[in-house]
This record gives sequence, C-alpha cells and structure tokens, in this order.
Amino acid sequence: MSQPVQMVKFQNIGQFRSTVKGYTRAMEVVDTMPTTVEVFGTTKLHGTHGAICFSKDHIWCQSRERVLTEEKDNAGFCKYVNSIMPELTKAHEAMALADDEILAVYGEWCGNKIAKGTAIAKLSKKFFAYEAAICKSLDEPVILAGSEYNHSYDWLKENHFTFVMGAWMPFDCVQVGGKFRFTVDFTKPLEMLESMQKITNQVEQECPVAKQYGEVGIGEGIVWYYDMDGVRWRFKIKGDKHASHGPRIRTPEEEEALRVLTAFATEHCCTMSRLNQAWDEVINEKNGGLPDIKKTGEFVKWIVKDTIKEETDLIKENGFDQRALNRVITFIGRNWFIDKLDEDANLKAHTDSVKE
Repeated sequence: MSQPVQMVKFQNIGQFRSTVKGYTRAMEVVDTMPTTVEVFGTTKLHGTHGAICFSKDHIWCQSRERVLTEEKDNAGFCKYVNSIMPELTKAHEAMALADDEILAVYGEWCGNKIAKGTAIAKLSKKFFAYEAAICKSLDEPVILAGSEYNHSYDWLKENHFTFVMGAWMPFDCVQVGGKFRFTVDFTKPLEMLESMQKITNQVEQECPVAKQYGEVGIGEGIVWYYDMDGVRWRFKIKGDKHASHGPRIRTPEEEEALRVLTAFATEHCCTMSRLNQAWDEVINEKNGGLPDIKKTGEFVKWIVKDTIKEETDLIKENGFDQRALNRVITFIGRNWFIDKLDEDANLKAHTDSVKE
C-alpha cells in the first residue's frame, strides 16, 4: 500500500555554535571522530519554506508545518505547484517509487511579496529546491552533535540530486548560485567562525542566486552541511545584517568564567534546600496548590530574590556580576523545576495505575 499524503518535515537547521558544542562533546566520547570535516554550503534564500512530495500514488505540497491546499495555501505555493502538475506527473511516472517510499524535494518559495529585504525578493515568485530525500519512516527527529536528524531520511547525494533536478523537475535549484566548500577544524571554532563569516558576508553583499536572474543586491547567508555515518548534519550562518543575534561562540576565558559562576550558583544559590523551599512556597501544595508549568517564572524569581537576600556578601566578595549570576540561577532553577514536574507527574501516573 502506498504512503498516504502526510507531512514529511524538513529538519530544523541550527546555528554553528550548536554544531560546535555537539560535535566537541561527541569527540570526547568517540575516539574515532575526526577533528576536521569538509562542509559544503549553498546560498540561504529569504522566502518561505516549501516542499513537493511524491509517494507511489500521490503528489502533494507542504509548508514547514502543514500540507497545503489552494483553499489553505501559503503565499500561493500550492497554486504554483498545481500549475506545474502536468510536468510533475510526468516526472512521477518515471520515479518507480516503492510502496513505503516518499521522495520529498525541499526548497524555498521566494520572490515578490513573499519576503522583503533581499535581492531575491525583486524576482517574480520562484521555487528553488535545495535538497531531496527518500523517506520511509516519519518518526520525530532527534538531536545529535548539535543537529536535528531522522535516521530514516536517505538524503540524495549531490550527483543524484543534480540528476533528479535536471532530468525531472520543472524548477531550478539553489545551486544555480554556486556552491561553497570549507574545511572546519572543530578544535579551532573561533577561527573557523571568523573565516566562514567572511564568506557569508560576501553572499550578503551580493546574492549569487539573484544575480543569475539579473538582480544585483543583498543576500541572506549560507547553509552548510556535511554527511557522516549515513547522517546529514547542517548549520546556518547569516550575514551581519540578517543575524537576529550573532553566531556567538564563547572564548576560553568566557567558558572559564561561566564554569566558576555555575559552580558558585550550584553550591550557594541553587542548593537542594533552597530549591525545595521555593517549590513549597510557589506551588503551595499544603494549601491545595497544584504543580503547573506556568509557575516556572515565579519559581525562578523566588530563588533569585532569596539568593540576593541571603548571599549578597558572598557575591560581592567574589566580585560576581549579579545579572550574569541571575542568568545562571535561572537556567539551573528552570531545569530543576521542569524535571520536578516530570517526576511528580510520573509518580502520580504510577500511583493511579497501582490503585486501578
């Protein structure tokens, strides 16, 4: 039986700093992890995500979050896909997909009135594919080495993707703007980021994809990827003008300062005694109060306020910045509170099952 029409989600793309954290942790536990990796990049286009999917018996399109229809469209993408359905149907006939397979072609729907601020927005609406995968199981993706992945997605290699695009698909791919290649040394993340940011800023200065269509102007950034052990990893770097926050990586000095702050917060601020007291005060179970995720902020504020009242002398003696310390306390307190909620929920579920 053919795979039905359904969402085939594209995996979220994280920042370079997340990849660095995940990859360096992996290097600590896997001796065979290489310290350097060759990564490939394509121009990041500023539009809205779209995908065209094929199963053995169906063709459909989707946005990032839902399957589309012309009645519930996304910036006219479904209407566009329906307009090229004869070409897609012809391509579909040549695919010979198995019953359990879906071919998902992912890309960016961009151009006039979709997103502003880049050269690509000056073009008439176009779909640019950037990757494609054969998908079988549609389980939720997991996080590994700083990237989101689904082990059942078989991503097309570059030569296969180029063939599929050239032989079957009636639209262009983002590779028309060229590809980038860079060797990342994960033992030198700051140097790597600086070098890749320079490449990215060149793309921001002049979008290579829009230039192929006669429009000269600003681009957005680069999406980088690499394949390892059958999994495709990705990260993005935006140009300085598009980054909502910088692709920040802490220096060794900042890491040490954070370690010292975290140790102090754990030993003097977020003690088990204070955490449990905060729980009792905020949840107030003795008077009928119930655990609620909505009380997270109140819980954290109680800890910060009590810490300032009781530990100010130690904070000043160590020369800690109160705002920086508050951020660490918030992080520790929030995680403890959420874990406590889960623990109580699991205990209640177990108790209820025993009663039954």
